[in-house]
Amino acid sequence: MVRFADSIGRELAQVQYIQSPIDDDDLKDFSFGKNGLYLPKTSLTEHKPWSFDVASPSKQISDKPISRRFFCLYRQPNSEHPDIYLHEIWKSQIKLEHADVRLKSPLTGEQYLHGTIWVTNASYWKNVTVKYSFNRWVNTYEYEAQYRFHSNDFRNIDQFEFNIDIPQDVDRIDFVLRYHVNGQEHWDNNGGKNYTIETDSASTPQTIISLPHDCDFNEMRFY
Repeated sequence: MVRFADSIGRELAQVQYIQSPIDDDDLKDFSFGKNGLYLPKTSLTEHKPWSFDVASPSKQISDKPISRRFFCLYRQPNSEHPDIYLHEIWKSQIKLEHADVRLKSPLTGEQYLHGTIWVTNASYWKNVTVKYSFNRWVNTYEYEAQYRFHSNDFRNIDQFEFNIDIPQDVDRIDFVLRYHVNGQEHWDNNGGKNYTIETDSASTPQTIISLPHDCDFNEMRFY
């Protein structure tokens, strides 16, 4: 045994004996391995290449439906300067504020079109509806918007709201707004272009013309 001492002969290390927590009964499950180490007998078992366990996945793959992603093909009107937007309301008597597609149920993946509208307070009795289509105006439907509140300021305008359920197989929505008041009708159709929201799959693929590498485009004629 090798001992180390300091300059005056005192030992640099102390030896302390600690009783092993393993009882004699527990030693039955252990055996001496190399370097005098106790090893569990199960670790000495010979494992065949084909003797393996496949752990079952702890998490199952989610079967929740994936919501479709819709894109607005118009600029949200409320992104304009407030003075410009207010002028549009007074000019056409009705104007979309904002509209987008929202998730109705995360379990079923159902979605709906939500939007808000401002109209002039031309009369107490007024009717605001949304005319919309899911197949490019082949079939049309109407939804009566619900009154929310009055602006209570110099603008003297009222806000309405609409929530339209979207069928699962729909990938495009076209809609316009109608305001009926004092025996007259006022429309907001996005300057004649309508309001459109669609998915990627609804876009019509563009026609691509492949030209020869040595083709001079200036010499081509289209009839």
